Amino acid sequence: MTSLIKIAISIFLIYGTCAYPQSDFFAQEEKVVYASDLNLVLIGFILSKKKNNVVLVKNSETSKLQAAKVGYVIFKKYILRKIQENMIIVQEKESGEKIRIVKNGFGFGPPKKKKKKTQNYEVYKEEGFERNKTQIGITQTFKENFLKNELASALMKASAVPVVVSGQIIGFEFSLIESGSIYEKIGLKDGDVVKSINNIELDSVAKSLRILNSLRQKSQISVEYVRDGEIIPMNIQIK
Repeated sequence: MTSLIKIAISIFLIYGTCAYPQSDFFAQEEKVVYASDLNLVLIGFILSKKKNNVVLVKNSETSKLQAAKVGYVIFKKYILRKIQENMIIVQEKESGEKIRIVKNGFGFGPPKKKKKKTQNYEVYKEEGFERNKTQIGITQTFKENFLKNELASALMKASAVPVVVSGQIIGFEFSLIESGSIYEKIGLKDGDVVKSINNIELDSVAKSLRILNSLRQKSQISVEYVRDGEIIPMNIQIK
């Protein structure tokens, strides 16, 4: 920890600030932004098993620093509701809006829970399914069996959360991908953001569901997703 962070947190612990009580707002839909979108810099975090977490935030416009913990107000504008690794969740005082603020340089979406590491083979093959990097071939029999017997359980083997930038959904971030799931087989990893299917942008939940339903009749499927800032195309051919 740098001396700057130590000084700022020492001032915070000595003088503090008036804490606001938490309200039950975590069920609300959240906006996800990078800290720089709000003219903020998330400089440092102290994460404790006792939940006495502290974050040091800088206002990039005024260069002011503030150390805060849950319940405190950041720069008179945001009530701090949760501190997580490389991100915080706040509630805007004026609108009550729930905002997840992510430290620049890290992916959008919720923090990843510790779980069994997935395989993510570059090449994968089983009866009726073959993948070579981003080129995938599936037989009609494999597809029909999946839709009939495995679709319901597959929906529980990963989490997909809308990524919202400036009020607009730009895709869905996948996380908690289970080992052996269809998501792993097609090459997706935690943190990947699927942006389009068959050249149609996934910019709303309803539209995305319609697109997914339409895929039952398709023999060729193209997918674009973002990984570490790079757009990656994926092609699936049903033979």
